[in-house]
Amino acid sequence: MKKIAIIAIFVVALAVGGFLGFIITGFATAGSTQSSFSYYYEPSSPSPIEELLVNADIGGVEIQYNTSNTPYYAQIDVSIAVSGLFMSGKTYLDFFTPYTEWWDNSSSPSFNMEVKPDVWFDPSHWFKSYNIDIKITLRTDIIYDIVAHVLTGSLIMYIPENVILNRTLLRTTTGEVLLNSTSNTNFQGNLKVQTTTGKASIISKETNFTRGLNCGTTTGSMILDFDNCLMGDNITGMVTTGSITYNTNNLTFSKHSSIVLQTTTGSIIGNINQFKELGANITGNFEVTTGSIDLVYVNDKFSVGTKFSGTVTTGSINYVYSDLEFNRINGILTSGNYAVALYKYTFTLSTVTGNIDLDAESHHL
Repeated sequence: MKKIAIIAIFVVALAVGGFLGFIITGFATAGSTQSSFSYYYEPSSPSPIEELLVNADIGGVEIQYNTSNTPYYAQIDVSIAVSGLFMSGKTYLDFFTPYTEWWDNSSSPSFNMEVKPDVWFDPSHWFKSYNIDIKITLRTDIIYDIVAHVLTGSLIMYIPENVILNRTLLRTTTGEVLLNSTSNTNFQGNLKVQTTTGKASIISKETNFTRGLNCGTTTGSMILDFDNCLMGDNITGMVTTGSITYNTNNLTFSKHSSIVLQTTTGSIIGNINQFKELGANITGNFEVTTGSIDLVYVNDKFSVGTKFSGTVTTGSINYVYSDLEFNRINGILTSGNYAVALYKYTFTLSTVTGNIDLDAESHHL
C-alpha cells in the first residue's frame, strides 16, 4: 500500500508540474499578431449598376460612403489583431487564409475573408481572441447592388444623403446587423436585413423604399424606425424569439400595401404618428404567440380612417380612446371617419397568450 501511495503521489506531482509548466509557458509566449491590408476596385468597363459581394467569417464590417472625391468604386480596409497565449512566432496566416485569396475581381467584385479551422494540437488556437475590423468605402455617385454576409460579428451600413441603391442584402449569422439611411436615399431594388442570432435594425429618415423591405431575426430583437419615409411595397418583420419595436412618423405609401410583424415568443411595441396623407390603403397584421402587443396610434388627418381588430386567447384587451373619435364593438375599434376616409389603416392585433394594450387618437372632426 505504501508503494502504491508513493506512485500515486509521483503521478500527481508530474501532472501538476506539467500543467503549471504548460500555463507558465503559455503566459511567457503570450502576445498578439497584427496585420492590415487594403483593396481597391475600379472597373475597366463600368456598369450602370455595380455589384459588390462581401463575405467574412468573423469581424465587424462597416459599409460607408466617401466624404471626398475618390477614383475607386470601392475601397476595403482590413485590420486584424489576434491575441492570446502561445502566440510567439505566430502570424495571421496561422489563423486565416492568405489575404491574396480574399479578393476576386474575375467576374463580380467579391471579398471573401476566410478563417482557417482550429488546430486541436496547437494551444494558440485554444486561447485566442480576435479583433477584426473591415471598413468598406463606396462612392456616392455610383449605384450598387450589395450582398454582404458576416458569419460571426457585426454588419453596419451607413448611407448619407442623396444616394441611390439597387438590391441590398445585409445578413449576419451571429451578431448585429444595422442599416441607417438619411435624407433622399432611394432603394430601387429589394432590401433585406436579417440575422440568425442577434439584433436586426433598420433606422431611416426621408428614405424611399421602392420595393418595400424584409427584416428578421431568429433569436434576438428587431427595430424598425421610419421618419417621413415613402414605402413602395410591403413591410415584413419576422422574429422567432425576441421583441419587435416599430416606430413610424408620417410614413406614406405609393400603393396599397401590408405591414406584417410577427414574433413567436416576445412582444411588439409600436408608435405610429400620422400627420401626413397616407397615400394608399394599408393592412397591418401584428401577431404574437406568447407575449404582448403595446401600441400607441395618433392620426391627425381626416382623410385617414383607422380600424383595429384585437383577439386574445389567454389575456386581456385594453383600449384607451375618446368616444368622440372611435366606436368600439367588442374587440373592434373603428374611427368615426373610417367609412368615408380616402385612405384606410386596417390593423389586426392578435396574441395567444398575453395582453393587447392600445392607446389611440384620431382627430378626424
